[in-house]
Amino acid sequence: MLSIRLGGSDNDVLVAFDLGTEQCRELPHPEPNNPFKTLSVLGGCLSVTILHYKGYEDCCIYSAHVWVMKIYGIEDSWTKVCKVSHLPLSRSVYVKPLAYSRCRDKILLYFDDGDGLVWYDLKMKRTQNVKVSGAPRFYVTTFVVGSLVPLNNSVTD
Repeated sequence: MLSIRLGGSDNDVLVAFDLGTEQCRELPHPEPNNPFKTLSVLGGCLSVTILHYKGYEDCCIYSAHVWVMKIYGIEDSWTKVCKVSHLPLSRSVYVKPLAYSRCRDKILLYFDDGDGLVWYDLKMKRTQNVKVSGAPRFYVTTFVVGSLVPLNNSVTD
C-alpha cells in the first residue's frame, strides 16, 4: 500500500506500508522537488506521474512525465517512460497512466477533463483521443485487481 505525504516541495515522500510486516518505510521518487504527483501501477510496476506547470499561479499544465520503478524499492530503477509535452492549457491537474497497449508501443492515459482516455504513442510522441461509444462526457477510470485475501480477518464456511 502506497501513499504520498504532501507538505510542500521539500517534504513530499512516498510512503509504503508492508502488509506482511506491518511496517512503514519511505521510497525514493524520481523528481523529489516537484510536488505534483499521481501514484498508479503501470505494467505491474509502481508508477508516478509528475506534472510540470507553465505558470504555477495559473495552474496550467505544460507537460506530464510518467515514471516507472522497474525494481521496487530501488531508486536507480526509476525510468521515465514518457513525457507528454505541450498539453493544452485547458488540461486538468489529474493525469494517470492506466495500461500499455498489447505491443507496448502506446500508453493509455486518463485525464480528468472532457477528453478522458487518451493513447500516447511512445515512438511518435503524440496523443490520440479515445472515443468510447455511449460513455458520458465526464467519468473516472481506474483498474481493480482482485485478491483472494479477505478484507477482514474472518473466514466464513
